[in-house]
Amino acid sequence: FNGTHGTFVPETRRASATVYGGIMATDNGGGYSGGAGMLVRFNAGSVEAGGNSSAVSRTGLNAVGSLDKVAYNYSVGGSNPMNISANGGAVGNLATTDYTGIGVARLIIGGGPNGALNAPISRLRYYPTALTNAQLQALTT
Repeated sequence: FNGTHGTFVPETRRASATVYGGIMATDNGGGYSGGAGMLVRFNAGSVEAGGNSSAVSRTGLNAVGSLDKVAYNYSVGGSNPMNISANGGAVGNLATTDYTGIGVARLIIGGGPNGALNAPISRLRYYPTALTNAQLQALTT
């Protein structure tokens, strides 16, 4: 696992349109703080990704129970350190984040600081590099 840059591509089905559902997260082993916290989650009809205090979201999700493809990259120190696309839609960019990658001790699949996904994850791919926005969009089509 590369804490400073990488890409996650989960494919999953939401169980609810309104409840937080953590797809994946990182933390420092004892909590979601200190620059080690990063998450991807469903949130009231959108999917969002971010650090401890900042996030970028994308709408365009499929109906509850249908497969959603999400691609999310992070690059500490990059001009857009976090980017996300869902189901082939436009890429959302986060210009600043407090995620540093320092102290990451745990990768949580199917959960996060705001609750569990409570839905199946059909596939989860990880790339140890931050893929381009065009690649994010292509992976979710």
